[in-house]
Amino acid sequence: MTRNQRPRRALRTLFVGGVAAALTVAGLALVPTAATAASGYTVSGTVNYDVAGGGTTTAESSSVLLLPLTGSTPRQSLLANATNGTWSVSGVTPGRYRVQFRATQDGKNAGTWVGGTFEDDAQVVTVTNANVSGLTATQPVAGSISGTVAGTTGLANGFRAYRLNPTTGLFEQFNEVAPTITPSGAYTLGGLAAGEYVVRFADSTAATPAYATSYYDDSDTLWDSKPITVAAGQQITGIDGSVGSWSWYGGRIAGADRFDTSVQVALGSYGPGQAKVVYVANGVNFPDALGASAAAARAGGPLLMTRQDFVPASVINAIKTLAPPKIVVVGGLAAVGASAFAQLQKLAPSVTRVSGDDRFATSRAVATAAFPAGRVTSVFIATGNAFPDALVAGSAAGYQNSPLVLVNGWSGSLDAATKQLITTLAPERIYIAGGVNTVSTGIQRDLEKLGVPTVLRLAGGDRFGTAQAVNKEIFPFADTAFVASALGFPDALSISAIAGVSGAPLLLAVPECIPYGEVTDSTIQGVSTYWAVGGKSVLSLDIEHQITYCAPGLYGSSADLGSAAAQTPKDVKQITLDPAKLNAAISAGRTKP
Repeated sequence: MTRNQRPRRALRTLFVGGVAAALTVAGLALVPTAATAASGYTVSGTVNYDVAGGGTTTAESSSVLLLPLTGSTPRQSLLANATNGTWSVSGVTPGRYRVQFRATQDGKNAGTWVGGTFEDDAQVVTVTNANVSGLTATQPVAGSISGTVAGTTGLANGFRAYRLNPTTGLFEQFNEVAPTITPSGAYTLGGLAAGEYVVRFADSTAATPAYATSYYDDSDTLWDSKPITVAAGQQITGIDGSVGSWSWYGGRIAGADRFDTSVQVALGSYGPGQAKVVYVANGVNFPDALGASAAAARAGGPLLMTRQDFVPASVINAIKTLAPPKIVVVGGLAAVGASAFAQLQKLAPSVTRVSGDDRFATSRAVATAAFPAGRVTSVFIATGNAFPDALVAGSAAGYQNSPLVLVNGWSGSLDAATKQLITTLAPERIYIAGGVNTVSTGIQRDLEKLGVPTVLRLAGGDRFGTAQAVNKEIFPFADTAFVASALGFPDALSISAIAGVSGAPLLLAVPECIPYGEVTDSTIQGVSTYWAVGGKSVLSLDIEHQITYCAPGLYGSSADLGSAAAQTPKDVKQITLDPAKLNAAISAGRTKP
């Protein structure tokens, strides 16, 4: 699969200048084979280890991970040891898997996959009713990155090297040997395969980190950080940095109403002539609009809200300021009427309408028009019967340069038109946003039959838990988060097109607080900047001026980070919107059509 993509970039203060009984690695829940029931099948093979200077050996040991490609996150993976060149994972139930090798215990060899360098490239191993054997792999000689970081306190949990996957344009965590750091700040990130990396210095160990996140070359933003190329076995030194004290930052993006809020988001993201397109959707009813955010992100423009019968004056003025060459209207006449369409025709050289017979057909039409067949990484599926799950899925889809497709989640099966669309798009992964009560198990089973290697459900016990699950899976690290109301769709939809393309997760909140688990998960990711999107009637002043947690367990699921003291609101430094910096982040992260 060929894609012409640029790396997605995350943000930092965007708008301001042996194996244990159970463990977690890179977001995967690992289960040792000893804890697996005796029933099931065996997957086995051999592994060689490249030796510096040439040749291979089997005199090494590493961990082998059998990663399921279907089900729900976190994925329950089977873990075993590769010793003297052989490995075997037992107790494997029927299903689709990929096999990953972690870096060797002595750090001499980097991790790899059976049949590929990255997960999406690796061989799919199908277990039906028999054992699978003969799988082979060679672990390359590992390189490392080292240097000294001033201002740390010897905490290296958040020190990471992220490797660029040139096919997807996404950065993936890759230092598979535990990072080391001395009290003086000298660090080493080992076990690295050849590739291009960015290096991030963070503290993800506490509810209030000990120091601020930074990147190599003293950059505050990933997209400003200088990439580092590591050759096979190369030891890169002198990658120094510094970090300052941790601070919380907060601000608000809001207008007089939902339409004007979409204007403020658009003008805060793009200057005159910077937007390649403007998407316009109905701001009163959600169905046709939900699929538009990911398409707008890919196309390089904002999503503006309109009324059915006329375009509000603030929206017209914003489009005049943006001066886009193209406007895409999403939805039929019932969503954006003929008179509103006529108003828009006066504002750009090209004004087109994308619609279908219903909300589901409209989302398919948007995906077909915006995403070339065979050039998407993922497809996100969400119900079109309600809006919360689709809002967060839209920002995640924007981050992965992927479409969001709405389905009738209450149906017991997947419709033929969506099956055909997914087959045509040919993604590597399908993500289902929401639990079985919003997208049925029957739809998931049908999706798993389409031949797409990975089909995963991202779900929680409620809309907030689903937001957690989506953000935890899709955004491995982040510096900024946008917060929008979970009780209405317009504000979240307006920012969704910006959030994903700029590498910032979208958090759903209630008026008085942000769910505890969402904030603590965000802190682990490295978020220190929170933007409330919408007026004070939908998100209180507490969210803007303090990072105010809801009581643990009240909404979503509680992360295991923090304690009772962590529930104390965090004082924040107030910041204001800097469109130039936001657009720089969008430009750096946006995929070229």
